[in-house]
Amino acid sequence: MIIIKIGNSIISISNKDSDLISWKWRINSEGYAVTGKATSMHRKILERKMGRSLMGGERVDHRDFNKLNNCRLNLRVANASQNRAYRKIDKTNTSGYKGVSWSKQTKRWRAAIECNDKTFFLGYFMDKESAACAYDIKAKELFGEFAYLNFNITFGEEFNLLILFFLFEPINKK
Repeated sequence: MIIIKIGNSIISISNKDSDLISWKWRINSEGYAVTGKATSMHRKILERKMGRSLMGGERVDHRDFNKLNNCRLNLRVANASQNRAYRKIDKTNTSGYKGVSWSKQTKRWRAAIECNDKTFFLGYFMDKESAACAYDIKAKELFGEFAYLNFNITFGEEFNLLILFFLFEPINKK
């Protein structure tokens, strides 16, 4: 791993990309390393790793959420839906869990998830943890490795689905 320091920012790249040290990099307003007007470091490195240019609709995803960790193992191709799925909890979230909100109408926790501009309603739950589990199951189903989960699920998927089905059955599903 090679470290590049630009002002107060530290950028990590793989040894295979050592020639990029000589490029004139800066940190843009979004926090990415760029050179010139349009060349972003993470995009350049991922294209090198894949041996081709990114196609329309393909985006660069940082596995660890660090925009300046441009090591090859940290970068992967994602489509727009996968890229949106692999985001941390929104700052305005009040439940503390992704995909979970309070329903004033039912006085229950509501779980929902969005994929490809379609919203999946997962049910109402007595507690927010149960709603968060329902979200995690559907997120894993829809997004696979791109799912940003509320809980670290470590058992086999079949076991998780079976246990969570019995423990966290929704109260009322529309």
